[in-house]
Amino acid sequence: MVSRSVDSPPAAWQPPNWEAAAASIESLGTAFDRLAGCARVVMDVDAAGLWTETAARPIVRAVGPVSPDLIQHIGRQMVALGASAGAEATRSAVDVTTLGSVGDAGFATAAAVPLVVGESTVIGAFCVFALAPRSWGEQESAILQGLAKAAVSEILLRETMACAEDRRSRMLRMLDRITDGFVAIDRAWRFVHVNPSAERLMGHSLDEVVGRDIWEVFPEAMATLFGPAVLRAAETGEAIVVEDQVPFSGRWLEARIFPSADGLTVYLHDTTERVLAAREHEARVVAEARLDGVILASREAAHLLNNDIALPMGLIELIQLDPGLSERSRAMLAEISGGLEQLHEHIRRFQAIVRVETKETPIGPALDLSRSSSAGTRAYAGVSASISSK
Repeated sequence: MVSRSVDSPPAAWQPPNWEAAAASIESLGTAFDRLAGCARVVMDVDAAGLWTETAARPIVRAVGPVSPDLIQHIGRQMVALGASAGAEATRSAVDVTTLGSVGDAGFATAAAVPLVVGESTVIGAFCVFALAPRSWGEQESAILQGLAKAAVSEILLRETMACAEDRRSRMLRMLDRITDGFVAIDRAWRFVHVNPSAERLMGHSLDEVVGRDIWEVFPEAMATLFGPAVLRAAETGEAIVVEDQVPFSGRWLEARIFPSADGLTVYLHDTTERVLAAREHEARVVAEARLDGVILASREAAHLLNNDIALPMGLIELIQLDPGLSERSRAMLAEISGGLEQLHEHIRRFQAIVRVETKETPIGPALDLSRSSSAGTRAYAGVSASISSK
């Protein structure tokens, strides 16, 4: 410790009015201001303050009639001394009265102790100033060192919190840019955060839901698969994926629910287009299967009908060979035979319509209507017109 002799002895220290001192210190703004206020009261000095340059923005605090520039100047001197001589050289309070700027500011004496992180890194200084001459003993040095350690703890706490908040802010900014909805829920079932995509999917903004109970915001959740899934994930601690239709919007959502010690994280993905496409495909497959059945039945009916008219056509040909058949009967049989021939031609053309190729489908082979629809439609039109005229 460096001390400085003075011509006149220091005045005897008188205990302050602790109640008034506590009220005065409590009225100060930040934790650093209160530490400087403690130094003024406990050490009975006229001014105190601290400076550090490690934070994202340098911190300088002054309590009493002292300028922040003077505290910063002393702090930089202490950092330079620690860098050159090591922190051990400045562990005790250092009399900095000899700095010209101290006298220029009107103080008779001043002392400072370094703010040390770890074993040897000096990041600033804690300073006290007196208008009257005085010396700095071991007791004052111990008080200053204690206050300096408290200040370092506060600095590190703030930096840790700032880093955590910065990481949290970066994470939220990243989550706000993803296209899936992101929802954070705490252990008390309150919304902590929702990103813009989740706002759109849920129909509520962040300001409308943050801090509110999820069951209050969505009382209908238990009527869907989402409510029971959320409860099950929180109870079992296992991730759950569930898909259901949202009642208020009619859209389909896939919810991936991940439990943690802090609550639940839910990712929402709009699956409406996929669900509708799957349903449309399923309906199309069913319709094609039904049409396949109609076509197969039509082919069978045409085959049976063709067989049924073969016998009467053969019998007519045999009857027509009878030499004793009258001309009138022969004419009638010829007309009947012509009608059966036309019917046979219609059946043949109908068979051409229903004679289609097969294709592979998710449920097995099916008739490929698209590969013969054009020819079949033209043939069917001709058959329909002919049958109608008959």
